[in-house]
Amino acid sequence: FYCFVPPLARGANRYLQEQGSPLRAYDITGVTADGLVQYLRGGDPVVVWITRDLTAPRTGQFIWTLSDTGAEYVPYVNLHCVVLIGWGRGVCVLMDPLEGIRTADQQAFLESFSGMGRRALVVH
Repeated sequence: FYCFVPPLARGANRYLQEQGSPLRAYDITGVTADGLVQYLRGGDPVVVWITRDLTAPRTGQFIWTLSDTGAEYVPYVNLHCVVLIGWGRGVCVLMDPLEGIRTADQQAFLESFSGMGRRALVVH
C-alpha cells in the first residue's frame, strides 16, 4: 500500500551515503506552512503526504495488524505522496508522480497536508 516518512528517510540516507553524497534526508513531520515556504526559499523541494484529491483522509475496509506491536491499523485509501516544488499567489506547485507538474489551491493543499499529519521529508 504505502509507507510514511521513516522508511523513506532511511532508504534515502542509505542511498545517499552509498553514493558519497553530503546530502541527507530529514523527517520534518509537523512542519508548518511557513516552514514549507522556508525550505522552498532555500531551494529544497519537500516530499509531502496529502490525499489524492485534496479531500479529507478516508479509510477503507482493510485492517493491518502491525507485527511489532500487534496493534490494528486501518490504512488510508486516498493517500498520495507528492513533491512540493513551488508556492505563491494562492497556489502551490506539486510534482505529482501520477500527473506530472501541477498546481493546487494552497488552502486545499494545507487542509489535506494537515489531515495527513503534516508528514514531510526534505533532502539537503
